Amino acid sequence: MDQALLFWTKIGALGQLAGALATFLAVIVSLYVVVTDRREGVKLVVGQRKIIGGGINLDVISFEITNVGARPFVINSIGWRTGWFKRGPKSLRHKWAIQLGDNSMFSTQLPHLLQQGQSASVTIPTNMFFKNNSKDKSLFHPRKFLKYINVGTNTHGFVNTALGTAKAIRVEKELSKLIADHYSSE
Repeated sequence: MDQALLFWTKIGALGQLAGALATFLAVIVSLYVVVTDRREGVKLVVGQRKIIGGGINLDVISFEITNVGARPFVINSIGWRTGWFKRGPKSLRHKWAIQLGDNSMFSTQLPHLLQQGQSASVTIPTNMFFKNNSKDKSLFHPRKFLKYINVGTNTHGFVNTALGTAKAIRVEKELSKLIADHYSSE
């Protein structure tokens, strides 16, 4: 009789252990849901686009921002980050610039509120971008390490929201090549 009682006591202990693990996992899942539900879901794509139609044929640089999260957010600013590292040699360090959008009807004006699932596109005409940035030799111009090794610029676009979220993403290859070709020829 003692062996049977010991056996069922062990089974009961295993059941309590399984219940405790299930409760722990339920708490972890609920905390994960709460934390991710409050997070801003920012998707950013930076690339070269062409606006056509109605007698218009315009090359633009486009920052396309989409709200993929569950809560709305305000886009405060867009901009650029070049460089490879936060710290290190000066030629490889990050450099930042805020980009002003175009005031045309094709561009979303900032600041702008994005609801869940909405998108906004801030555009800059390509010729205006190169004209306004040609004097700044430190941001987009090719960088040299040890004065001889060309390391490029590693260009990223970024978006800042009102709650302080900053999302940086590499620009599309075509735009990166266009920028590199333009500034290497200057």
